[in-house]
Amino acid sequence: TDPSGAPSGSTPSPQGGGVIRFGIVGEPATLDPYSPLASHLTYALVRPVYRSLYRFEPDGTPVADLVESIETEGRRTVVRLVPAEWSDGSAITARDVRATWRRARAPSGWRAVARLRVLDERTVELTGDASDWPRALARLTFVLPGGRPRPAIAGGPFRIAEITRGLRYVYEPNPRWDGPAVLPQRVVVTVVERLEILLALLERGSLDGAWPPVGVNLRQRLTEMGLESESALGWELVYLDLSGSPLSADQRFGLYGLIDRARLDSGLVRDGGRIAHQLKIGPQRINIGQGRGPAGSVPVGATLQLAVPVGDELLEFVQRVLQRDFAKAGVRLEMVTIDTATFYGAWRRDDPIDLALRRHLGAPGLRPEERVPDALPLWHMKSLLAWRSGVHGLRVNPTVEGPLWNASEWWIDRSR
Repeated sequence: TDPSGAPSGSTPSPQGGGVIRFGIVGEPATLDPYSPLASHLTYALVRPVYRSLYRFEPDGTPVADLVESIETEGRRTVVRLVPAEWSDGSAITARDVRATWRRARAPSGWRAVARLRVLDERTVELTGDASDWPRALARLTFVLPGGRPRPAIAGGPFRIAEITRGLRYVYEPNPRWDGPAVLPQRVVVTVVERLEILLALLERGSLDGAWPPVGVNLRQRLTEMGLESESALGWELVYLDLSGSPLSADQRFGLYGLIDRARLDSGLVRDGGRIAHQLKIGPQRINIGQGRGPAGSVPVGATLQLAVPVGDELLEFVQRVLQRDFAKAGVRLEMVTIDTATFYGAWRRDDPIDLALRRHLGAPGLRPEERVPDALPLWHMKSLLAWRSGVHGLRVNPTVEGPLWNASEWWIDRSR
């Protein structure tokens, strides 16, 4: 079958126009991909709006987007941009690239660039130590107008025409887009709080497609509902976030060593991913090994809060598993659930919680002034898309590109 679920050779010709309704669980705290509050939901929603120097194909191959040519000599790389416009008619220039680079932060590939100099309106000179510039410059390197997010001013195939926080984001074609034809007249992304609500909306036809967080037996549940789906293992990581914890590095590793990761693998992960033993943190790489984790001192008698986002049923399940694992060693966990916009946003700074279970597209960073691990890996999850019969073009891209990476190619067979 092709990615739309139709038998090979039988897919009807794409039809332009129409509205496609797409659902996600949770909402980002910001649409600024370089904000400290940016999350995987941020990256997913702005992907159709902003272009990058390079982008990733589903197999992880970097392909040129804004790059017309690239030449490297030693640590010096010269990048020439393609002629392109923002949706307001102004040119996408080297100054937009420089302003964006100045704001970028990990895990963006812009961090591989130590120095960036504008040579002319469409040419920049990069200085840095990347061994593979196309791959580095494909990793979350959205180019923003003047370096700042303005969702109504787009460089990609869509602009965001309407935002209703907590409810929906409406995408309309960018009138200045000069790439391949944009098939949908409009894409409406609906925000829901829980996976079961998302599945119910899909089943009754209120949504055409969705990006459900992978959960236990989810593919089987989708099949029983008569829905199509596709999944692929990629860069999505589930990890234990300790950035709000007062614990020492030794105590953090001690807690991590209590987690029965083999039981997580056999009972929860199953064929939905694979246990992760390594996490690249800034310039370091922590190798956890094949066992339960490195030895450390367990803070016996401590009471810690463990937070997960509301509606992520898999992380809520893991939360209960960790509560039992830690209780056996005399550590009490208080379970907390937080709405997604807050969870992936402001609470990290305003009301830090000791521990959290998170999803992330690519490894998170480490506070540069410390060598205390803020994040410890649990497993890599598969990315999954689901859609109703007759919906075409949806393809899983398990890199940092997210589910809307090819939304311009989506269409519905209305002859059915």
